[in-house]
Amino acid sequence: MKKDKLLNRVSVLLIIIAMLVTGVLAYAPQMFSLKSMDVVYASTVFDKEKVMTVNIIMDDDKWSEMLENAGKEEYYPCDIEINGTRLRNVGIRPKGNTSLMNILQDDTTDRFSFKVEFDHYEKGQTFDGLDKLCLNNIMSDSSYMKEYIVYDMLTYLGVSSSLYSFASIQKNGEQWGLYIAFEAIEESFMQRNYGKTNGKLYKPENSIGGAGKDGEKGGMPDFKDAFPDGIPEDFKGGLPDGFPEDFNDGFPEDFQGDFKDGLPENFQDGGNPEDIPQGNKEDKEAVSQENGNDKDDKKNSDEKPDAKESKKNLDGQGRPGGQGGPGGMSMGSDLAYIDDNADSYNVIWNSVVNGQVTDKDKERVITALKHISELDNLEDYMDVDSMLRYMAANVIALNDDSYFGNMLHNYYLYEEDGVLTMLPWDYNLSFGGMGMGSQDATSLINRAIDGVTSQGSYENRPFIKAALSTDEYKEQYHTYLRELIDGYFTNGTFEKTVAKLRELITPYVENDPTAFYKPDEFEKGVDTLVKFVNARVESVQKQLDGEIASTKEGRNQNSDNLVDGSGINISDMGTFGMGKGGMPGFGDKKDAENTEQKESSVNEAKDENEASVPNTDSEKAGEKVDKSEEGNKVEATDEKELPDGMRPSEGKESPDGKQPPSGMEFPEGMEPPSGMEFPDGKRPPDGMEFPDGMQPPDGF
Repeated sequence: MKKDKLLNRVSVLLIIIAMLVTGVLAYAPQMFSLKSMDVVYASTVFDKEKVMTVNIIMDDDKWSEMLENAGKEEYYPCDIEINGTRLRNVGIRPKGNTSLMNILQDDTTDRFSFKVEFDHYEKGQTFDGLDKLCLNNIMSDSSYMKEYIVYDMLTYLGVSSSLYSFASIQKNGEQWGLYIAFEAIEESFMQRNYGKTNGKLYKPENSIGGAGKDGEKGGMPDFKDAFPDGIPEDFKGGLPDGFPEDFNDGFPEDFQGDFKDGLPENFQDGGNPEDIPQGNKEDKEAVSQENGNDKDDKKNSDEKPDAKESKKNLDGQGRPGGQGGPGGMSMGSDLAYIDDNADSYNVIWNSVVNGQVTDKDKERVITALKHISELDNLEDYMDVDSMLRYMAANVIALNDDSYFGNMLHNYYLYEEDGVLTMLPWDYNLSFGGMGMGSQDATSLINRAIDGVTSQGSYENRPFIKAALSTDEYKEQYHTYLRELIDGYFTNGTFEKTVAKLRELITPYVENDPTAFYKPDEFEKGVDTLVKFVNARVESVQKQLDGEIASTKEGRNQNSDNLVDGSGINISDMGTFGMGKGGMPGFGDKKDAENTEQKESSVNEAKDENEASVPNTDSEKAGEKVDKSEEGNKVEATDEKELPDGMRPSEGKESPDGKQPPSGMEFPEGMEPPSGMEFPDGKRPPDGMEFPDGMQPPDGF
């Protein structure tokens, strides 16, 4: 009897222990260094041998409402069915940065990228362990393969990076388009890669848009942050009609946000680009405690006083608080150590992905940044080996829309126990896609591998400088380049992968109802991608072997033996901006489709103008003219006067005598657009330099 009671008690105790363990594993897996989730969603969701099916089941009115308000990036409820398995009450929202803005400005498409959050409404809900899924719309990539190939390279080199596969997106069972799906870099990513989720994730990003979601940024700019006290008096550029003087309400609702039909009438002489606030790290004393402190930038020591004054209270992105980067054009952070004041790093704290940032979190990151910038005990504060592998893949991929380019963004920063790791993100503009199709292929293909960055010096990027700070690190970096070339390219893996993907996705491309590119453009894009990548790999191999100079300085002294890329048209692979190229308002797809209509409207306007104003030999269509009638001066209003040095869009003429901004000259080897002149001996403004081989777009 006593024995039976004892057994019963033991059984009850075991049941209680089992329930406790189950609860802990379900709600606090970070307490254990387990990777139990890896084998589940890695195979059920991200099977790279197949195209996954993602069916978004959603009320039609709610779907339309979400698309119409995409700039707000707000979550909406839906059900998601992946490969036949359905999860209910899931959150979905449009996502993106410049890609989001491009779609917002194009009334011909609603092909947004999406973020799916399985646990947004149902706490703890996952899809086989996956907490969030990113669905990228494959913008600016006619080959459909750039991101897939680069992530394949990263995976081969052992870089901690997202899982990925192609995805056929449906809406209520109807085909929407072929996308590429990624594992979001959040808790499940950390669990899979690090065996726990108690590290801290940041996505430093001060974007074109306002505050975003989950460390991302997007939507239209919130100028009341950048100009809290109104437009600086020395801002001479002028603003489009409809802008409020104090920006307190951000953009007017009817502001279209582009200048496709020319600059606004009130943008007159004196609107030098150098007068537009770009941001820097000076005037530290003037920065408020709320917005953070900036570090002095020696490059700005020669600026005109009024330009300096207009940049007060702005960080390196032209926004308050945080860090910037070389040239004042960045959207992210250079991760430089500024000082010990936590407010100086708001761009990092404001972009936290998981949880709240504590004072201890800030202290660990700042301490690490200080040691990294000072090259002190690097491996105690930075995952150097991971950075070297990341660099090797990025240098071959030529991804300028990154920390390696002028934008200093599209990466995650992972901190665990005071050690920082940079994680890769967003590769749709790889292989020259950032340059709007205007680069010289030969220059890009032969970019110096030891220059690492697309422009400027890597001395301005502490993580790259640290990773290449010793001969041992440089040799290891070269070893990873050789490893990637030998193990992924020269052995045929790359071309076999492309061929397999081509066969896999061609039927989906041919039946993609929202595609940015036609099937024949896809075919040309794939062919061009193979030629370009093979040529790039050949150049990197020759640089490693010493046949081609591996530094920018050496390249300037000797350009012999370069790999020829003259037969490659980079734009055939897709370019920066809307699907077929162009920044918002500068030759995007909508412009191309409406060109004929616009030209007709312009001609009609000219005819009306010529009929109402007497014609003289000194007057020509498209010129600014003065008329005198009864002592009153009448000025033509259908023409806009461009600031000094600004090229008009294609088909328009520059006012006579216009010159580039004072002090501006294109880098050596770069030709200005036809008809554009530069003052003798002038160089570009401090911090401004175009990537190797980049040509300005037509009409710029």
